Amino acid sequence: MAAGVEARVPLLDPDLVSLAARLPVAYKQRHATGKWIFKKAMESNLPRDVIYRPKTGFGVPLRRWLRNELRPLVEELLSPHSLRSRGLFDVAGVARLVTDDRTGRVDGTYTILSLMCIEIWCRRFLSFSAETESMAAVSI
Repeated sequence: MAAGVEARVPLLDPDLVSLAARLPVAYKQRHATGKWIFKKAMESNLPRDVIYRPKTGFGVPLRRWLRNELRPLVEELLSPHSLRSRGLFDVAGVARLVTDDRTGRVDGTYTILSLMCIEIWCRRFLSFSAETESMAAVSI
């Protein structure tokens, strides 16, 4: 959850948090039903099957984004130059994965996203450190 999209900001209201902390556990959890008081409060406003359905996530159009809106970022982060300079991944293998994904031969969406995240992390933490060290050496 530290890196996810959070949609529960109203639950961070200090007065609501204070009230919730004072509530007996029986209002918060009833047998296997969590968030019981929320669900009970909404029974007159929402259909029962909506309130008591199992927890589900929601998807984002990641496949479309990587092939369209984020395509320039994919190409930049996973370019042969970038991959060679980092030296972590097989350049031809990554190029083949991206091509196969774009042509529909494979669904490489999450692998491509993972590779991009690793490269972004490396740029943020490893490249920055190397630049800082070389700048410190020059200024000495």
